[in-house]
Amino acid sequence: MASKRYLRVFCAALLCLFTRGYMHAQAARGAIRGRATDSIGAVLQGAEVTLEPLVSPTVSGPQGEFTFPDLAPGNYTITVSYVGFSRFTTSVIVAAGQVAHVEAKLAVATTNEQVMVYAERPHGEAEAINRERTSENILQVLPFEVITSLPNTNIADALGRLPSVTL
Repeated sequence: MASKRYLRVFCAALLCLFTRGYMHAQAARGAIRGRATDSIGAVLQGAEVTLEPLVSPTVSGPQGEFTFPDLAPGNYTITVSYVGFSRFTTSVIVAAGQVAHVEAKLAVATTNEQVMVYAERPHGEAEAINRERTSENILQVLPFEVITSLPNTNIADALGRLPSVTL
């Protein structure tokens, strides 16, 4: 009987020791909370938020808020990205038992893109345009390729497509 009693006391002491260490370890953790907005304060719902090192990314909620709970104390780099906005990156220090706050204000991205389309103009159209430009009188030319490519039932329909002709 005494051995069972000692075993119970020993198990209880061991359980208290491990539970106390676990609770102390949990209290030593921190968190990061933040909010993603644009430059005028409008909420950015669905912004991608990543935390380095080695924390899986998250997405901002309906009010632009995001949370990274249960973090070990230390330095972290947080990056917030949203389509059409420049990335927001900042360094955050997480202290034991504390919650670090981040206000991510993203600026509208200023990317100028230009699309150039090059194509050869059919020979007949180029010739027609050159004849119109170099003519001494007002002249309009409708090339054969254009006449046959349009749904014309007769020559009057073709001529009616010219800007200066009224039928």
